[in-house]
Amino acid sequence: MATEKKLTRKELLKEPDEFLTVSSKLAEYINQHRTQTIGGVCAFFLIIASVLGVQYMLKKSELASFTLLSQATTKYKKSLAENDAEKAYLNVAGDFDAILDRYPNKNGGKLALMTYAGICMDAGKIDKAIDLYTQVLDKFKDAPVVANAAQNAIAYAFEAKKRSTGPPPPGLSAWHPMIGTP
Repeated sequence: MATEKKLTRKELLKEPDEFLTVSSKLAEYINQHRTQTIGGVCAFFLIIASVLGVQYMLKKSELASFTLLSQATTKYKKSLAENDAEKAYLNVAGDFDAILDRYPNKNGGKLALMTYAGICMDAGKIDKAIDLYTQVLDKFKDAPVVANAAQNAIAYAFEAKKRSTGPPPPGLSAWHPMIGTP
C-alpha cells in the first residue's frame, strides 16, 4: 500500500491556476477567431430577439382578440337592454364576424365563437347557432367542459328546431335519444 504524498500549500501555489489557464486559452482563441466569434454572438442575440419579438406579437394578438370580444359583448348587452334579441343580434353580428375572421385560432376568437352562437340562439337564428356550436366542438376538442356545453347547446338547438331529418353534427351520439333524431 502506497501512501499518497500530500501536496503542501507552497507546492500547490507553484502549479498554474486552472481558471487563469482556461480563460487565457479562451481569450487567445477569441482573439484569433474574432470575426467568427462576433458573428456567433450576434446570431445568438438575434435569435433571442426574434423569439422574444414573436412571443410579444402573439401575446398582443391574444390581448386584442379578448379586447374586441369584450367590446362586442358589452355592445350586445347594451343593445339587448334597448331592443329585442334579434335587433341586438343584428347590431353585433358584424363585430363577431370580424373577430372570428381575424382571430380564429386565438382563445379570444374561440370564446367569441361560443358567445356568438349563444347570441344566435337567443335571436332565433337556430341554423347559424348549430353551425357555430359545431365549430366550437372542433375548436375545443381538448377542453371537455366547453365541448360538453357546446353539445348541450346543440341538443337544445335541435330540440328548438325540432329537426328529425338528416344526421346531426358529429359528437352528438349521446344526445340522439334525448332530442329525437336518428
